[in-house]
Amino acid sequence: MTDTPKRKLRLMHICGSPGPSGTEKFFLRLIQAQMAEGIYEIIPVVKRKSWLESELKKLDIPYYTAPFGGKVFRFLDFKTTPILDHLIDNLKPDLIQTWVSPSNRLVPQTNVPQVARMGRQFAMKYCKQAHFMVASTPDIEAHIRKSGFNEERVAQIPTFVEMPAEGFKDFRFDVRAEYNIPEDAPVVLLLGRLHETKGFDVALFALNLLPQNVHILLVGDGPQSRALKAAVEADRLSNRVRFVGWVDNITPFFAAADIFVLPSRRESSTNVVLEAWAHKLPVVATTIPAPKAMLSSGENALLVSPDSEQELARAIERLIAEQGLANQLAAAGHKKVKAEFARDAVLEKYRKLYQTALARQRGA
Repeated sequence: MTDTPKRKLRLMHICGSPGPSGTEKFFLRLIQAQMAEGIYEIIPVVKRKSWLESELKKLDIPYYTAPFGGKVFRFLDFKTTPILDHLIDNLKPDLIQTWVSPSNRLVPQTNVPQVARMGRQFAMKYCKQAHFMVASTPDIEAHIRKSGFNEERVAQIPTFVEMPAEGFKDFRFDVRAEYNIPEDAPVVLLLGRLHETKGFDVALFALNLLPQNVHILLVGDGPQSRALKAAVEADRLSNRVRFVGWVDNITPFFAAADIFVLPSRRESSTNVVLEAWAHKLPVVATTIPAPKAMLSSGENALLVSPDSEQELARAIERLIAEQGLANQLAAAGHKKVKAEFARDAVLEKYRKLYQTALARQRGA
């Protein structure tokens, strides 16, 4: 007599974001990691014609779509909620995880336990259907608790990053050759959406205060792209700044860099810092709440005031001059990533939360 195989947990992930951003990237990392565990049947539901849909198609992962409105017409979207209702009724998930954004208001209330993950501070009105909440950072957890949401149903679970393959540093010379950067030049990496909140203009101003052999690789795209390029032209920095645009594989650019800088004015998460630490880079960041909650100045990073190109330039120059300090900060950050933001530890926290959500909902 053989034991009856245990049925996989049917887990529906709903994300109505257009992407790409850190949230959508982590959505893909998490569902792929959960699929690899072999204990879930993953059912992704994403915004039609979104970046996530194109990526799921490339990965040959079965998925479903809904319109999820748009910035202007979201409140006139009368199709998404019935579509989601139909999918939930027919696919019968055991548990639903939503990825909080304004489009989350279109997710119907159900008897199926719903876990809402918040990766940046959104109004709680978008989470009315949630039975449990996941906060990706301590400050987001505080935001959720302050709203009056049942504290026993809030969990703080960070993102995880994939550690790069051995030998990733081999990309260093290829990238520098492609972008015509001398092999011995100090390179600062900036990464993210080109938006005013990211403070990339401050980093470009700081470049004027740094030695002529310092270069910047700016990876990303966004609404401030034209203004930043114009500023670089006006300051005659074109030979020291490379605009890379959006790329899916950022490992080669971490390999090509010597220092990672997060000059943000506002920031909801610090995923890019985790990526930098995973790639063994020293980090300079601003003293805004999200990075300050995770970084310790002088221990695993250097922290500077936002909007201060002078402080930023001094910190970068210090890391260039003091290679021992740069190595120490990079090593401390790498150790922290492996200890606190490893894939297995994060997956275990989700498993425990799902078990709790299922048990509580059955007993409700």
